[in-house]
Amino acid sequence: MPSTFQALAVALLALLPGALYEVAREQRSGRWGLRGADQIFRLLGFSVAFQVLLAPLTYWLYSHYIVTGHLSEGKAVSGWLWVGGIAYLVVPFEFGRFTAWAYNKRDQVNHTADGGIRRLIATASSKVVTLYTDTAPAPRAWDYMWARPKLSGWVVLYLKDGGTVAGEWNDSYAAGYPEPGDLYIAEQVAVEPDGTMVTEIVDGAKLPVLLDKSLLIRWDEVRYLDFYYSNLGSNGDNSPSEGDPDGTATEGANEGDGSNQ
Repeated sequence: MPSTFQALAVALLALLPGALYEVAREQRSGRWGLRGADQIFRLLGFSVAFQVLLAPLTYWLYSHYIVTGHLSEGKAVSGWLWVGGIAYLVVPFEFGRFTAWAYNKRDQVNHTADGGIRRLIATASSKVVTLYTDTAPAPRAWDYMWARPKLSGWVVLYLKDGGTVAGEWNDSYAAGYPEPGDLYIAEQVAVEPDGTMVTEIVDGAKLPVLLDKSLLIRWDEVRYLDFYYSNLGSNGDNSPSEGDPDGTATEGANEGDGSNQ
């Protein structure tokens, strides 16, 4: 009959793979759906699946080292046992990272220009993780918008006090669920009160005028926003897409009145 400490140690050791998997996955894919009972069930489910796969090896180790008294007598163990201990930590963690990476690729694979082997790997990986992951939609429209891969362009914020500010959405940041929505805009651009960005000609391209300052703002200060996607064409420039009087894309996204917080 194992002691209480031994039972606790075995339980923690058995749950460790699931915990490592969840930590690695959450670090790369966000915390959507990973709260409370849902997170516990995912942790337990992965740990059980991992232990089932290891069951033959576990039984061999138990019969070879425990039943025979090998460990209790202090005899040397194989070097492969130490390698296996490291793998016991590394494999679940890396599998969590792989799951998050492949899961994110599900939204990119149909919209990327990459071809060849990279696209084939991304497609195959996303199909594999689809077998054991759910759709996990973004909990808010806010999260869906800012979590899109390689999002690049200009954002115009119409404030509740009647003001208007704008900035370039490169190297910027939006807080994700479950934190309150706020935005850090790395580069502000000049903007008219009606939301039209002030532009200038730089190397033959019409670009918004940078103000050389950043912006940190809470979403509850904003009535709605427009987002204009940059035109990343074959020349590699970051100029606004053509179609509006201010030279920006006509597919700006209004994000509501902030009630989704």
